[in-house]
Amino acid sequence: MKNVKLFFVALLVILIVTSSAFVLLAFSANSAEKELVVYSGWELTEAENFVKVLDLFTQKTGIKIVHNSIPGEELKTVTLTRIAGGNPPDLIATTYISWLRWLAEKNTLADVTDLIEPMEDEFIGPSFVDAAKYESRIYAGPFKAWIKPGLYYNENLYKKLGLKEPQTWDELLNICDKLKMAGIEPIASGGKASWNLADFMEGIILRVGGSQLHKKLTDHEIAWTDPKVKEAFELIADLAKRGYFGSDPLAEDWTFQIARLGRGEIGMFNMGNWLNLTMLRDFPELEWEKDYNVFPFPVIYPEIPIALVTGGDWVAITKDSKNIEEAKMLLKWLAGSEAQEFMVKLGGWVATNKNVSLDAYIPADRTAVEYSIKYEIVQDLDHNTPPEFTTLLRKKLQELWTQPDRVEDILTELETEAKRIYSAN
Repeated sequence: MKNVKLFFVALLVILIVTSSAFVLLAFSANSAEKELVVYSGWELTEAENFVKVLDLFTQKTGIKIVHNSIPGEELKTVTLTRIAGGNPPDLIATTYISWLRWLAEKNTLADVTDLIEPMEDEFIGPSFVDAAKYESRIYAGPFKAWIKPGLYYNENLYKKLGLKEPQTWDELLNICDKLKMAGIEPIASGGKASWNLADFMEGIILRVGGSQLHKKLTDHEIAWTDPKVKEAFELIADLAKRGYFGSDPLAEDWTFQIARLGRGEIGMFNMGNWLNLTMLRDFPELEWEKDYNVFPFPVIYPEIPIALVTGGDWVAITKDSKNIEEAKMLLKWLAGSEAQEFMVKLGGWVATNKNVSLDAYIPADRTAVEYSIKYEIVQDLDHNTPPEFTTLLRKKLQELWTQPDRVEDILTELETEAKRIYSAN
């Protein structure tokens, strides 16, 4: 009888082990069969690094991922076409948070409140979760923050010409004069993309009227024809009339300006901290603070404190994703500290998850993070206006850069359209 019992115990153990192995094999097989399609707006090295973190997720789970890099406004067009055709991507990674809220309003995104709400205390600020809400529900998870600390410049060029970081607007104009006389384009625009012109505009808005003016303009609580807004636009127009943006500020994209910065061919360039990623890749010999550096937009009114534009990138799941559970796994992981620390160590990346150590950052990114702690930060204006107005604003800013005598006309046109678009939203 004892031998019979031992036989059945042994048989039970074999069955349990075999069953467990079968379950694990089945899970791996099922995972291997799954394939998530992810669209993102990142390009160049940012896209390459994003693929690396997606590959890491695949290694951990067996879930394959196909990534499509679709920069700029084209991301919206392609995504909407796929949604309308009944074949949407599983996930969308984008900086256009107002567009994601619009998609949520149109009932095309999955509600991820159950995933992100328990993690709220892990993020660096409530604004990154609040920005992804529609009617109090969360429709995207914050994956990346970025900071626009000011105007980057080549230290070696400044030393050669005997220039120092400007503290005031008059000092900035003086530096631009000297750069122009030396045959150097004082301020690179890279305005072909248009969005970086909005970044420059926001930097001036913040120095003219501070964070309150910036916030009210974002929400259209003041008119685009307001005297303070006009003052900011006139300052930009003055720079254009002086030729400080070069002969054709819309000729090239922003990516070319980073290379010109590294070679000392431009005086300064306003860009987010992701510039550091390109510098790290293309100019590894240049050291932060020794060979290139950054300064905040100079003082226009001493009583207006420095404020910086920040924003982020969010990941959303389409409601009709064919792999909804796997998509949720990826979204939750990307919002966590493991994935974000992996990205931070690659450079040009700021984590939204505060459990990522400051020690993980490369020196140039650490400076941007320290700036965000030292100064007030505001959410990016043109990423938080209605999508239709964002497109219009960028187009009008291209006109401002190339037709600086039309300030009043441009502002009037912006205000007319803002009234119409905001009332409809």
